Amino acid sequence: ALRSWQQARCRVRVDTRHASGRRGSAVGTLVAYDRYMNLILLDVLENYTVLLKVPRVKPKLPGPYADPQHQQSSTAQQQKRWVNKQDHRQRSLGQIFIKGDNIISISCCQPRAL
Repeated sequence: ALRSWQQARCRVRVDTRHASGRRGSAVGTLVAYDRYMNLILLDVLENYTVLLKVPRVKPKLPGPYADPQHQQSSTAQQQKRWVNKQDHRQRSLGQIFIKGDNIISISCCQPRAL
């Protein structure tokens, strides 16, 4: 299938992964590949996700034995916790090389001519 897509200069969709799961997808024109399924794509539109650590601030509730005379500042009464957030991004690239180890699946985006 890859040979016919390369000869026809088809646009292909490549789903990629990273260490903890699916990273995203890239759509581009297939130019070259090798036996390890390394790919070279032209005019690529890539959609991917990035894990960000963002702070989540939660107000600290006073305990039953809290002394109102010895209250600390309002910032000290808040609990700060770091949580993961997925950020979806998109970028356009001219030419990319995708290593075969990171490929989940490849499919043709253009319908075949009858």
